[in-house]
Amino acid sequence: MLVLSGLAMGALLVAGLLALIAAPHLRPHLSYADGTVPGEVSTYTCQASIGLDGLLPCPREKDYRWDLPASGELSTTWTTSRSDTSTLGGVLAQGDSDCPDSRVAWTLTANGRRSSGVLSSTDRATLVTLSLSEPQDRITLTLRRVDSAPCAAALEWRQAAPEAPWLGFLWSW
Repeated sequence: MLVLSGLAMGALLVAGLLALIAAPHLRPHLSYADGTVPGEVSTYTCQASIGLDGLLPCPREKDYRWDLPASGELSTTWTTSRSDTSTLGGVLAQGDSDCPDSRVAWTLTANGRRSSGVLSSTDRATLVTLSLSEPQDRITLTLRRVDSAPCAAALEWRQAAPEAPWLGFLWSW
């Protein structure tokens, strides 16, 4: 009986470690599908203070960046790696550019759901969350300049993060 109990505990420990190692690879991610190709920069969400850096794989997120000319409009479409993606998140922010007074209207759409707003010199960043009610094929971000400045503006979607329900607690450190 004790041997069986010890084996069960060992199996649970191994299963837990495998789940921690596999979780970042199971996390949904965005893949470019259509429209304007954004600049991509991978970022990490692991914090050194939790002591896991270098021991376990960190969930990778991407920062996307677009340069939007005067009177410009563009859109980028992605697909998700998992059909059960339930939310999208991240931060939309004006990036560093020579056009600090630009105003950029943005709309994030997926399967009929949408979130939108305007970034300006007084509101340079906003937290973006979009709840998804059913599986979606395509996620589109549309950007449009709504000012008359002749300079190019930059916009970034930082830590673009699609989330799915299964094992979500493992990668939301």
